[in-house]
Amino acid sequence: MRDMHDLTHTLTGYGRDPLGELCLLAFLYSHTGNLGMALIVLMGFSRLQSSAQRKAVIEAWRHGRKARWFTDMDWEAMLPQPLDALRARFHVMKPDAYHGVMA
Repeated sequence: MRDMHDLTHTLTGYGRDPLGELCLLAFLYSHTGNLGMALIVLMGFSRLQSSAQRKAVIEAWRHGRKARWFTDMDWEAMLPQPLDALRARFHVMKPDAYHGVMA
C-alpha cells in the first residue's frame, strides 16, 4: 500500500495538499478498512475549518466505499492505460467537493 500511495492520488484525483491527503486517506480507509488510516482521518477531520472541507472528506469516504477493489491489482501493468478508463473500470468517482474547495 505504501508504494501505491502516489498512484492512488492520481487515480482518485486528490492532490498532495493537506486536504487532498486527508481525502485520500478517507477514501482508502473506507476502501480497505485500514484502522490506522481511520485514526488519521478522525484526527484531521476534527481540525478542518470549514463545512466544505468536511464535506470533501465525507465525499471521499463515500467514494471509497463504492470503488471496486484495486489494492492488489498489477499497478505496473496498468500504467500505460488511459486514466479515465481505469477510473471507470474501478468505479472511482470524480471528487467534486474536493475540487470545489480547491478552486
